[in-house]
Amino acid sequence: MATTDRLEELLSRFWSIEEVELINNFSPEESRCEAMFATHQCSSKVLLATAAVIVQDDDGNRIPARALLDSGSESNFISERLSQRLKITRRIVDISVLGIGQAATKVKQQVSAMVRSRLSEYSRQMNFLVLPKVTVNLPTTTINTSGWTLPEGIELADPSFCISSGVDIVLGIEAFFDFFEMDYPRTLTYGNSTFMEKNVQLGHMRKVEGAQGSIKRCFLPHHPVVKEASTTTKVRVVFDASCKTSTGLSLNDALLVGPVLQQDLRSIILRCCTKQIILVADVEKMFRQIFVISIDRPLQSIFWRPSPSEEVGIYELNTVTYGTKPAPFLATRTLNQLVMDEGDRYPLAVAAVTEDTYMDDVITGCDTLEEAKKLQIQLDGMMSSGGFQLRKWASNCAGVLHGVPEENLAIRASEGINLDPDPSVKALGLTWLPNSDVFRFQFDIPPINPDEVLTKRRVLSIIATLFDPLGFIGATITAAKVFMQILWTLEDEDGKRLHWDKPIPSTVGESWRKFHIQLPILNDIRIDRCVIIPQAMQIEIHCFSDASMKAYGGCLYIRSQDQDGNVKVQLLTSKSKVAPLKSQSIPRLELCGALLAAQVLEKVLQATKLTVRTTFWVDSTCALRWIQASPSNWSVFVANRVAKIQAITEGCEWRHIAGADNPADLVSRGIGPKDILNNNFWWHGPSWLAQDRNTWPISVDTLPEEEYEDEKRRTAVVSFSG
Repeated sequence: MATTDRLEELLSRFWSIEEVELINNFSPEESRCEAMFATHQCSSKVLLATAAVIVQDDDGNRIPARALLDSGSESNFISERLSQRLKITRRIVDISVLGIGQAATKVKQQVSAMVRSRLSEYSRQMNFLVLPKVTVNLPTTTINTSGWTLPEGIELADPSFCISSGVDIVLGIEAFFDFFEMDYPRTLTYGNSTFMEKNVQLGHMRKVEGAQGSIKRCFLPHHPVVKEASTTTKVRVVFDASCKTSTGLSLNDALLVGPVLQQDLRSIILRCCTKQIILVADVEKMFRQIFVISIDRPLQSIFWRPSPSEEVGIYELNTVTYGTKPAPFLATRTLNQLVMDEGDRYPLAVAAVTEDTYMDDVITGCDTLEEAKKLQIQLDGMMSSGGFQLRKWASNCAGVLHGVPEENLAIRASEGINLDPDPSVKALGLTWLPNSDVFRFQFDIPPINPDEVLTKRRVLSIIATLFDPLGFIGATITAAKVFMQILWTLEDEDGKRLHWDKPIPSTVGESWRKFHIQLPILNDIRIDRCVIIPQAMQIEIHCFSDASMKAYGGCLYIRSQDQDGNVKVQLLTSKSKVAPLKSQSIPRLELCGALLAAQVLEKVLQATKLTVRTTFWVDSTCALRWIQASPSNWSVFVANRVAKIQAITEGCEWRHIAGADNPADLVSRGIGPKDILNNNFWWHGPSWLAQDRNTWPISVDTLPEEEYEDEKRRTAVVSFSG
């Protein structure tokens, strides 16, 4: 048997803090209650150690399974159901299994199967005794974890640990500890220690020597976060300034956020899509380059020791700390001050720092090689003058980065065979391939087991992984939004809104599974980063809008033409909203779509500062008639939206097209990933848009007057007779 300390050490490597605390705090009475599955209720919920694993049969077929890790069992057990699914050879045995109270159970069959970890390369061939059912559902009832705060960057052994569901196998004492003996924990411990020691060496934190009892301190909990994809810091430490202290308040409760000084993410990406050459860089240790005034440092105290053999010491964090509420403001305000101080010396870098920097990511650009070289030099010079080192430099034009040290490049020259002909760079949540100058998606779509019970929480957590700030896949995102709205309307048998962790109806679940199985296709999409043709002589913006009973939306295309007559048309951005549950007429929804498209245009013009000819296209003659008339003619609903549209689109042209020529039809109805992958209609608009203007559709008003007269403002006339 392992000691308690040994068990605690192993558990802490693979479970979150909350899970370990729950396991460590089991009282004998609670453990006995859960182990015996008594019919009376225990005083508190108890979580036993479970893990999602892979079981492999003799033919190599792999089946996901849920395991209970039982350090009190001498044998491994498998359910009759799972053993039948595996179709593995059974051996006849005659074994008595003794349980609590010396209760004996006869086991007649034994099987052998390979158990694999889903998080590492661990695998082991194990023998299992076959039981009709290995245990009851665990936990015995679903636990609401909405108020829990789980540490970031930790992969749970059982992501569904709080949901009451079946157990397929029980791993006994021998496999229990062997299951945890992997290299990952050692790497985590070593990386954590290295990170903290480097902080001390750089002066970013210092050990407090001697007794300083009169100084008021706030101690911050901290834990390591692993990011294997990082090319620089794979293990970093996160400090929890939101953790409540003995006063009932946290440090963040006593701090103010500060105003937002940086431009929003969408604006920065929109600008980079209109530049022929872009520069991407990362500010190294940005927060830790900014010192906090000494009198405030005791409020950023931590407990730490370099090794288990040393005593725990008190340390103060000397710099702006990630996790404190005002950290983003303080960092951005410091950069703005740097621009004020050094802007005269580095004029080209001013806009790049104030407008094209989001936290520690810089994405800026220009249209010529010569200008880009000067921009890179001045940007690097300005940041260095403030003590900020720019690293992970990348550009779609290699000549811009000549002279940048190789260790500061995001993509370094390969010394051997380069297995990736088009390496990628991540910035602002997007994946960019500089060599081919395209964006791509790298969604980590969680798998769904065929027999997994789907809940609202499970489905919505998958939808939340679809990060698409510009709406490149807006037509598919619409389908996900519509499904999300359906989930919110579901009710249980009592007529109440369906609980987060209750199973959704099978018909809804099957619809989601069909959509979910296509999601990995999105990672095959490649999108040209620059939407404007090189050396463009003419640039136009074309906005399309449409609506259905499900949703409404708009998509915006850039049409550019060079001096040789070559034309490029490409989607720049799109946006959609689900239709309200309170039913509205299609013309009204079409008007909402037109307003949304106008608002998208407004955002694009603010971000890119383009002054170009703009045309709006709608397939609703009713909405078009409303927009072209005075708002005072219409009912309040129509008048309010028409007034906003006219204010935003003053000087723009509005034209009518057939529904079949409207790409916004896709964003209003929603389409699956397989339908958007190679859909030229979506990515480049109607084919005639790339042709001469005289070939474009001519607006024809065939709408009967009574169709739009329904929304005319009614005026009551009262007459008085003398």
